[in-house]
Amino acid sequence: MRNGLTTHIQPLVTIRRERFLPQNGKVLVRKGQRVTADETLAVCEANPKYLLFDYARGLGLPIKKADELLQVKAGQEVEENEILAGLTGLAKRVVRSPAKGQVILAGDGQLLLKVAPSLFELKAGFEATIVDLIAERGVILETSGALLQGIWGNGKIATGVLLNPYHAAEQELKVEHFTMDMQNAVLIGGWISNPMTLKTAANLPVRGLIVGGLEAHLLNLAKEMPFPILVLDAFGSVAMNNLAYRILSSNERRQISVNAWEWDRVRGTRPEAIIVVSEVEKPELPQDIVEISLGKTVRLCRSPYTARIGRLERIYPGKTILGNGLSVNAGEVILEDGEKVTTPLENLEVIL
Repeated sequence: MRNGLTTHIQPLVTIRRERFLPQNGKVLVRKGQRVTADETLAVCEANPKYLLFDYARGLGLPIKKADELLQVKAGQEVEENEILAGLTGLAKRVVRSPAKGQVILAGDGQLLLKVAPSLFELKAGFEATIVDLIAERGVILETSGALLQGIWGNGKIATGVLLNPYHAAEQELKVEHFTMDMQNAVLIGGWISNPMTLKTAANLPVRGLIVGGLEAHLLNLAKEMPFPILVLDAFGSVAMNNLAYRILSSNERRQISVNAWEWDRVRGTRPEAIIVVSEVEKPELPQDIVEISLGKTVRLCRSPYTARIGRLERIYPGKTILGNGLSVNAGEVILEDGEKVTTPLENLEVIL
């Protein structure tokens, strides 16, 4: 039997994650240390930025004359607003540095400035223990708690108190559901179809949104929002699956970390939400690759049953001819409401 895409929606599991710097830097934590979600684990210089100046044009002079008024040379460190070329004094035209940096090249009327790099800070993303260090690059984190993986995230991360605005997974999250007591909270909802919902959430502001579905025309706007948005199930007006909704609603008013980074199959990262739970006995680590087999809890990934969850009751031998004429490997899934559905195995993902 083939291995299937595995999505973790579990109330209690051991969660282990790697955190990497984009390039070599300095790790600030030690093995065995407990860290908070917002704690900085490591730092490195961000990618340098280079600025090219045509100081001859800036001074309004021929290149030869402008070179005579050059005030810096290659390799020199300069401060913000420092004069790069020109004469000092009242009513004198000069070219100034817009930022602190280093002169790389200067002459022939042009100057190349390397802007002083800013620091990139690697955050934990959730409360955890440092179980291992990766020299000059990052750490490995571990914690126990609820884990809910989604299909899409807008690249942001944040932590906040989890609130359930209207206690229904089958209802669209709308502007009228927001109240002032939801400020700085992470909200859950069925789906979002109106851009005003996102804009109102930003103005409130909220710390994050977790929804079952999001209309595709809102993706670009969602990426611009200052808070994380995690889509659990599908694009469109799709209600949140009942398994995820039960876990989230039962943990209302607890701290939740929303790591809505993009799904990267090469690195094995997925957008997800984590609710840390302190347990005496450490639960098992989840499996990332699981065989699709009888009795597994699965989620359907195609219309008209998108995001519905059920149990794989039967796998048909050989190929099955579907109503649309396709010949596929198929099985029978019993949905949570008892309905039986015949579906291609390719349209299933295992839920653990």
